[in-house]
Amino acid sequence: MKAISSILIGLLIVTSINSARSQTNIEEYNYLTKGYKIQLDAGLDMKIGYSFTDLGTYSTPQRSCTFKALMKQASKKRVAILCVFHAANKDTYYFCIPSDGSPNNIFEEYRKSLSILDNAEAARDYAFFVSLLGSKIK
Repeated sequence: MKAISSILIGLLIVTSINSARSQTNIEEYNYLTKGYKIQLDAGLDMKIGYSFTDLGTYSTPQRSCTFKALMKQASKKRVAILCVFHAANKDTYYFCIPSDGSPNNIFEEYRKSLSILDNAEAARDYAFFVSLLGSKIK
């Protein structure tokens, strides 16, 4: 139950840090949650028409989280935030934090993706990292 509460707090914070941005579409969501890892592993170029802006890395002794804004070059607007979450068990997870106003199915995919944070401590750390990000982005 605590894990779910922590995740819900994180979702509420996400809404506040993404206001007035371009909507996230399913292609951008899939790129951040799947394609980015493939790009890194294969040494591929950045997705055409997009760039990243580093937003910072936060860590605890067991976990770390790196945030990057996915920027659409044509509009110079942030369309989503990539969260690279390194867990205590050495696994790495890629989350896409959608922009406010994105279609409901994108937020539903994000909510479902957080279910891999299978213990309260990991969910709490994730919510904490997102809150730190929220305090940085205005």
